Amino acid sequence: MNGLIHFADPALGTSLSFPGLGLELSLNREAVFIGPLTIYWYGIIVVTGIGLGIWYAVWRAGQFGIDRDRITDVILYSVLAAIVGARLYYVAFSWDYYSVHPEEIIAVWKGGIAFYGGVIGALLCAAFLCRRWKLPLVRGTDAALGGLLLGQSIGRWGNFVNIEAFGGYFEGPWRMVSPAVDRYFHLRPDLLPGFSPEQVLSMSDIPVHPTFFYESAWTMLGFLFLVWYTKRRRFTGELTLFYFFWNGLGRAFIEGLRTDSLTFGSIRVSQLLAALMAAASVLLWLLARKRLKDGKAPAWMALGEIPPVPLPQAAAEQDVSGAEEKAPVQSSGGNAPAQRDDDDKKR
Repeated sequence: MNGLIHFADPALGTSLSFPGLGLELSLNREAVFIGPLTIYWYGIIVVTGIGLGIWYAVWRAGQFGIDRDRITDVILYSVLAAIVGARLYYVAFSWDYYSVHPEEIIAVWKGGIAFYGGVIGALLCAAFLCRRWKLPLVRGTDAALGGLLLGQSIGRWGNFVNIEAFGGYFEGPWRMVSPAVDRYFHLRPDLLPGFSPEQVLSMSDIPVHPTFFYESAWTMLGFLFLVWYTKRRRFTGELTLFYFFWNGLGRAFIEGLRTDSLTFGSIRVSQLLAALMAAASVLLWLLARKRLKDGKAPAWMALGEIPPVPLPQAAAEQDVSGAEEKAPVQSSGGNAPAQRDDDDKKR
């Protein structure tokens, strides 16, 4: 077993430090080797985030009266659609490269996915399946998007292990430095504003924003707020609007700090989309509140009394107890009255 499975040595990783905080780490992207197969920390962390996000979404969907089996199917298909959408979005805004290397368009394992492409792909898939299976779409997104926030928060730590998705030059107390950061900017000296390419190539220990942590902390705060606010929501769709507002507001600022944003000309696509999404969410929320106040809200927005769908084990116990309650009580003569009536009819 020891020859087949062994763990990677953290000491063989890349150094990463936060000088202002007195922290110094060695991060190995590789986690464990199983024969010829290498398992990376990034994959472990991302899969953990997806798994916990799905668990929360399915549990919350049951609380909202949605069939858990069906919503699980919707979520799993939507995760696959998200991967496709995230890749297509990235390729579309990196077409200068992929038009020359079309054979790499499907090479997702080499990196290159975009968050908002994933969200678009997942929402389109969820809308199609909810319509086909007659599930309440907006109530479903109210349940699922909290899980997405949780998954985002956990998944960003995969970027930490890979030492990627960091920001630009920053000399604050929580600045981050690493040889991996130096190599990145030495290959792309034009991505460090305020310095000439010659200056960048001569620099070492370049301090940068740990933007992966900013987004992880921001989305975790959003998730915790959603958990608290769920029982206080005023209408169906309010949690969905909050997700797009919160996520958009955070990314509108964080994307401005990053150096690897997708651009269209000089415009940071994700930053613009995030800002528009946050603004649209606020406007839609104000419109929904006004319609509720005026009594003009559509029927699907009403919360009402939605009986939660019990968990499988609880449902089985209820079925058993219900069957016992409905079973006929045996008389002292050994035959139930209903059985004697049937016998009399047969005679």
